[in-house]
Amino acid sequence: MFTLVHGHEVSANKFHSYWDGQTVENAFGSVPDSTVAQKLAQNEPANWKLTGEVETWAEQLADDIMPASREAHARLDFKSIQAHTGDKDITSGRAEERTQHGGTFYAIWAASIVKPEIHKAGWRLAALLEATLQ
Repeated sequence: MFTLVHGHEVSANKFHSYWDGQTVENAFGSVPDSTVAQKLAQNEPANWKLTGEVETWAEQLADDIMPASREAHARLDFKSIQAHTGDKDITSGRAEERTQHGGTFYAIWAASIVKPEIHKAGWRLAALLEATLQ
C-alpha cells in the first residue's frame, strides 16, 4: 500500500499492517506505550460502553467500527490488484490515496480515527475482563 504522509508517498506494506502500525505511530508518536496507557486510563472515553450480555459485544464492536472501515477503503483507489485464481489472498497491488477527501490527508485522518478507537478498546477490554472474572 502506498499513501501520502506529509506530502510524500510511503509504502505501508499491507493495508492491515498499516492500520496496526503506522497509524498508531502517527496518532501517538514515539511516546512509550506505558505513558500512552496511563494517559488513556485517566479519562473515560465517550461512547465506549457496550450493552447487553458479553456474548453480544463482538457484534457491537464490529458494528461500531464499520463506518470508519468503509471510509478507510473509500478514501483509497486500489490498483494493479492480482490474486491467484480461486485464492482469497491478494498477491500484489497497491492502494493510493484519492484526492484529499474533505481536505485531510489519509494518514492524518487515519491517526484521528485510531486514537479514540484505542482509547475505547482499552476501556472495553477492562470491562470484558471484569465481566469474565465475575
